[in-house]
Amino acid sequence: MGLNRRPYGPSPANVSGQNVFAQNVQAALAQGVLPALQSITVATEVVLTNPLNILQLLGVPLPPKIGNEQIPIDVNLSGYVKTLAASNVTIKIYNGVSATVGNDTALATTGLVSVGTMSCPFFLHIKGIYDSVSGKFQGYYDGQLNGTVISPTTFTAVPTGITDAGTGTPPQYVLNFLASVTSSGSTPTYPTTVNVQDFSAG
Repeated sequence: MGLNRRPYGPSPANVSGQNVFAQNVQAALAQGVLPALQSITVATEVVLTNPLNILQLLGVPLPPKIGNEQIPIDVNLSGYVKTLAASNVTIKIYNGVSATVGNDTALATTGLVSVGTMSCPFFLHIKGIYDSVSGKFQGYYDGQLNGTVISPTTFTAVPTGITDAGTGTPPQYVLNFLASVTSSGSTPTYPTTVNVQDFSAG
């Protein structure tokens, strides 16, 4: 699926920041939001941040009232991971707006994958659908990390209270996707590098 079929990528500001709507992937690439390179220096879960402003999360908001309701959408997260110490790596996609993942809803995960000391590509893909009557966003995910294939699996949890009218303070959003990485061997001396080449929804 080409970039023009996955129009919504990260914005210069996330939904909890300035009044900036999700932009298309080409604009994200042009403005330097993508690719998003981040160095992880702790062994605990880290929500990825916006390379233009590390105080903001790397979020992909899905705007309201644009004809997505009751139509399947795709969410794509891809790039590479590079470890300097033997590590088990887990990559996840959430719906939410918080750097505290307990406040967000986990949707997709690679599960814990042994990466060793190397560089390897990854992707996580979500296929989902929402409607304002049930208020649910339901679907499945699949992916790949270091040769480990994630077979199609239903969402880890189902977001509820979803409405096509949107939620949150302006700019409003229907869903807001975040990504996190856990690398068990990450330290300040041996950081794990994560490069997000594509993070998009639509």
